[in-house]
Amino acid sequence: MGPSISLHSHVSPGPLSHCSFVSETDAIPLGKELPVSTNPQVPPPPAQTGQSGLSDNAAGAIAYLTIVPAIIFLLVEPYNKNPFVRFHCFQCLFLCATAIVVDIGLGILLAICAFLVPMLALVGTFCLWLLSFFWLGVVVLCIIKAAQGARFQLPFIGPFAAKQAGA
Repeated sequence: MGPSISLHSHVSPGPLSHCSFVSETDAIPLGKELPVSTNPQVPPPPAQTGQSGLSDNAAGAIAYLTIVPAIIFLLVEPYNKNPFVRFHCFQCLFLCATAIVVDIGLGILLAICAFLVPMLALVGTFCLWLLSFFWLGVVVLCIIKAAQGARFQLPFIGPFAAKQAGA
């Protein structure tokens, strides 16, 4: 038999000298090639579904997370062509704008009332916290409805969003 390649290390005995990863019978003789299969078992590539990206329901729900995804979905195809996604994006933007205006308005009103009657500052601050939880509840409700595929219109805001979305 000719020379062969072995993974054995012929070094002085040490603590691991009894370990062997490849035996002499497993060594590959020089000059010989490994057999190559003529029929390799390669799995077929996954089938293309024709749709890439997010589903309409997922995109509509994600639009409510902040105003950033809503703006991105309004700018990026194919989402900006989809009336369902556009509706939820516009409703999110209008909801955020409404929340900001109402919070600022009530904050100014609270500051004026607290200046006149200091005890109202504590009550007003508690009311602003309740209002924040209300906004959070509305956003969660919209996320759930959009994920279910429903075109849930908020009072006052929903019709404007539907008009902007062209739905």
